[in-house]
Amino acid sequence: MNLRETKVYPSLIQHSPIKEEIVAGTNLLIVRELTSGMYFGRKEERVVDNDRECSDVEAYRESEIRRIAPRAFEIARLRRKK
Repeated sequence: MNLRETKVYPSLIQHSPIKEEIVAGTNLLIVRELTSGMYFGRKEERVVDNDRECSDVEAYRESEIRRIAPRAFEIARLRRKK
């Protein structure tokens, strides 16, 4: 599991491309699963009409989601609406 926190600091708010009244007070915590998906997904490359086409599949198993979701909800509950 990987936790990525995003905050907007008052001293840097003027540098945001998002309006200050929208972004002020932002405090997000992103909970990421790290054993599959974008890191380990199936990558493919093929040529279609002489043009290269690439894809990267993000696949997650239900067991992986069931493992991380309860922890993410517990973290959210403990953040006191932040």
